[in-house]
Amino acid sequence: MDIEKLVDEFIEGLPCKADLPYPEAKVEGQNLRYAKLLMDAYSDGEKAEMTAIAQYMHHHLTIQNKEIANAELCIALIEMKHLELLGDLIKNLGGNPKYRNSNKSWWDGGQVGYGDSTEFKLKLDIEAEKAAIEGYKTLISEIKDKHVVHVLQRILEDEIVHLNILNALFKKYFDNKN
Repeated sequence: MDIEKLVDEFIEGLPCKADLPYPEAKVEGQNLRYAKLLMDAYSDGEKAEMTAIAQYMHHHLTIQNKEIANAELCIALIEMKHLELLGDLIKNLGGNPKYRNSNKSWWDGGQVGYGDSTEFKLKLDIEAEKAAIEGYKTLISEIKDKHVVHVLQRILEDEIVHLNILNALFKKYFDNKN
């Protein structure tokens, strides 16, 4: 039984991602500066994949609306794929994918946007996706390794899908309140 193949097939079948295959996390060569840049996307604050996973899982567990809770779980699973891709890139660039940022501050659960209401949780998720999108755009502009950029562009496509899903859910359930 090839667990990795089964997991990849499962991830590819999820509806909350861009309809494109994930590229291999290869690099042109080791580059510790690029590895350090990727550490922030890996585990630094609201724009980081580690934070996104924790935040979406918390929201999945605490939101009563099944449609929203299931979307949160789906997005968390895709963010796990992003964490894996970034971790592989960091390793391949010569870095060590620990849960800390480029300044070596450790990731912690205080970086998660917990929120009290479903409406506020969705707002936090929307803002986090916007921050992630800007973060990936910045990385793409700073990194010149074509293989790394290809992976980052693919992750960016998913983040745009996530933002669209969250905006649609917010509009469906909360825009009528204004």
